[in-house]
Amino acid sequence: MLFEYFYKAGIPVQYHKNDIIYMQEDTSNSLYLIKKGRVRVFLIMQNGEELTFTILDNGDIFGDSSFFQNYFCYGY
Repeated sequence: MLFEYFYKAGIPVQYHKNDIIYMQEDTSNSLYLIKKGRVRVFLIMQNGEELTFTILDNGDIFGDSSFFQNYFCYGY
């Protein structure tokens, strides 16, 4: 199962409620696997309004689009 692969290969990092993992302008060179908890993926509009795309939960992976964009563009 992919969950076990990522869990064994990764480095555990703990975030707290309302921590920001990365902002929309940031690039990420990491994939994130949620072991426990929830993550809200959202966009901050020009008027300051927050538009929620999805809520991720245990076992979900995110950061993949930025990771792969950086990997293939910059050859990590």
